[in-house]
Amino acid sequence: MCSIFTLSGIPSWCWALALAITGYQACRGFRFQWLFGIDSRRRIAEEAAAAQQAQAAQQPPIAQQPAIPRLGIWDRVILLSCADFLTYAVCALSGFYALLIAYRTAGLTPATKAPLQHSSVLIFLVLYGILGITGKLPDTLNRIKGVGLK
Repeated sequence: MCSIFTLSGIPSWCWALALAITGYQACRGFRFQWLFGIDSRRRIAEEAAAAQQAQAAQQPPIAQQPAIPRLGIWDRVILLSCADFLTYAVCALSGFYALLIAYRTAGLTPATKAPLQHSSVLIFLVLYGILGITGKLPDTLNRIKGVGLK
């Protein structure tokens, strides 16, 4: 009996496409964190420019806060960039898997009585798959707010 959840029977070109896009999305996540993340050169330059503008305007300092230690290069790579690399890779692979399940579920006949054949489940799987493959799922997950949270 073949299950809709198995990974067998997938053509090799689908595997190649999924792995190529997953590799791209993983590298993209790494570079996003490296270029725009915590302690990136861009962020440090923005902080320095804001401090110079405040000093030029001779605004009184709000409160002298102790300097926050900066992350070293290897700390940024291990703690931030590799984490985003894995996050984007898992989201892209799970997106392909969600589309595979949606495709297989849509082909079932009404006589099979599969719980996944409900239209809301199919819509969820398709949306999850598209967000995962395009690399928008990590950003979407960061923006979701729980009930009662601000």
